[in-house]
Amino acid sequence: MLKLVDLSYFADKELNSVLDIYPEVTGYAFELKDKYNCHIIRHLKKEEEINIKGVIYKSFTSKNNFFYIPFKTHRYLKKLKPDIVIIQGFAFPLQTIFLRAAIGKKAIIMLQYRQGGMFRLPKKSIQQLADKYINAYLFTAKQLAESWLQEKIIAGEHKCYELQGASVNMTRQEKELCRQKLSISGSHIFLWVGRLNENKDPICVIKAFQKYIKHNCEARLYMIYQENKLEAEINGILSKNKELKNAVKMVGKVGHSDLIYWYSAADFYISASHNESTGFALLESLACGCIPVVTHIAAYQKMLEDGKTGYFFEPGNAENLLDVLLSLQNINKQHNSIAIENHFKKNLSFSSIANKLDEIVSSLIQ
Repeated sequence: MLKLVDLSYFADKELNSVLDIYPEVTGYAFELKDKYNCHIIRHLKKEEEINIKGVIYKSFTSKNNFFYIPFKTHRYLKKLKPDIVIIQGFAFPLQTIFLRAAIGKKAIIMLQYRQGGMFRLPKKSIQQLADKYINAYLFTAKQLAESWLQEKIIAGEHKCYELQGASVNMTRQEKELCRQKLSISGSHIFLWVGRLNENKDPICVIKAFQKYIKHNCEARLYMIYQENKLEAEINGILSKNKELKNAVKMVGKVGHSDLIYWYSAADFYISASHNESTGFALLESLACGCIPVVTHIAAYQKMLEDGKTGYFFEPGNAENLLDVLLSLQNINKQHNSIAIENHFKKNLSFSSIANKLDEIVSSLIQ
């Protein structure tokens, strides 16, 4: 049985235990455990090892320093002798070079793209050097690889593969019960889940919604957010327009376990992001049957089959978003919602990721 290791060099010092590791990224391993010996390795506050349903979760301590090499982690991996190592993120090239020295030439090393991670010289030259020791790069959409290829950090397109970077285990709940639980109502319920910052661009959504409610006065936008950088600016806009303030509900922070009720209660999920590597909130919404209204960016295009599923608008273009919102007036929401849920199960679930990863590994071994 092949040994597969999912490794992150990032030291997440807020997590006390491997039980707190984000399941959205590692859940695919449980779909592979009958074919692969799966190990999830992270760097947290303390060292720990737990077997969870046949998948080994292990943590080491480390530092978030470009030049810091976690030798203890590498000694463990050398002893483990993995066949495949998937490194989360592109920001640790020096560690990747040392990893190759530890596990030998035969093992397959793949890097899973997470947003960011591109350096300028001289660190960029180390990323270019690390490419010689990397077999493959995994992107949600190949378009996300273009800048890395242009900067010659990745030697060639042949090393780039498409693989969804995360999934969720959410399941749709009964809509009316969720609306009663949350005390929400309206003919078209839109849900925003994300940070209130420039990249997520909530101002674009507010501007479009301000005009949209003139055509649909019963539409409602509920905004759930953790980071509130633009909250004051949004509240300033709402305070000047009574109808808009009535239509837009600033919910704020919601516990993750309660999000399932919000997704299930909503008709539409809306995102104005300019850049995303995966889109965790979008995944959650799709699992619960929310109809997506999102920006036309590479990751979302791939996840939604370039418009076959969901609705797109150009990033930062409030007028384009308004046109999309108006086009939703008479659609069959129930039919669309069921199609969205089925699309998620077939193409974006953990089992789908596991099957695709197995295909990539098989092609690299051959």
